[in-house]
Amino acid sequence: MVFDSPFAIRQAADKPSITICCEHGGQRRPAHWVLNPAEERILQDHWGWDPGASALSLQLAETLEADAIIGNWSRLVADLNRPPEHPELCRERAEDIDLSFNQSLSATQRKARVDGIHAPYHQALDQLLHERRPRLLLSVHSFTPVFIGPDGPEVRQVELGVLFDDNDALAQQLIEALGGSDLKVAANEPYSGKLGMIYSAQRHGRAHALPYLELEIRADLLATPAKLARVTEALTLALLTLRL
Repeated sequence: MVFDSPFAIRQAADKPSITICCEHGGQRRPAHWVLNPAEERILQDHWGWDPGASALSLQLAETLEADAIIGNWSRLVADLNRPPEHPELCRERAEDIDLSFNQSLSATQRKARVDGIHAPYHQALDQLLHERRPRLLLSVHSFTPVFIGPDGPEVRQVELGVLFDDNDALAQQLIEALGGSDLKVAANEPYSGKLGMIYSAQRHGRAHALPYLELEIRADLLATPAKLARVTEALTLALLTLRL
C-alpha cells in the first residue's frame, strides 16, 4: 500500500531559530478501512491524534517565524513518536477495544507502514534540521483533560507540561518564563521525558547536537480559536525570552 503525503512542512521565509515538529497532528487513515462505531470513535479521539496540536504548531510557526513539520497520518496507523521497533507503533488495543485494523499485522504490513509513514517523516525532519540549522527543536503535543486510569477517571490539573531529559536548564528557563502567564505549568507532566517519552525530539535533537524540548498542552485549552490564541500568545512570549 502507498501512504501518500505522510507529512506537511511550513518553512519560514528566513533561517529560523526554532523548528517545530508535531508527530500526532493528523487523522488520515487508509480509505479501504471499514470501521465499527467504537473504532471510529477511537480514531476521532485522542487515541487517534492530538487534538489542537497541529493548529498550535502552525500558529507558533507563524508568530515565531519558525519552521514546522506536521505528521498527517493517524498515530494509530503508525506512531511517529515511537521507535519503529516499538510494540505500540501500531497499537492493537485502545481502552477496552481491540482495533481490527491493527490485529496480527504481518512483518510485511508493519514494514509498509514504517517505510510509508514513519521513515519519510523522520527523514524529512532530519533534512530540515540539517539544511536550516535552528537553535531549538520543539515537539508539540496535546493531552486529554481526563485520564482514565486503573482507579477510574482522574481530572488533570496541569495545563501545560514542559518535557525534557538532557536539557534541564533550558526547560527551567521556559517554565520560569511561562510563570508570567495564567497557565498551570509543570515539568515533565503529565509524562516524563526522563522516562523515554519524547522519542522524536530526543532522536533528532541528539543527532543534530541541538537543544530540544517537548510541549504537552491540555487539549481543552486548544478547543476554540480564542483559547488557541491565548496559548499561542503565552508560549510565543515565553519562547522569545529563551537564551539559545
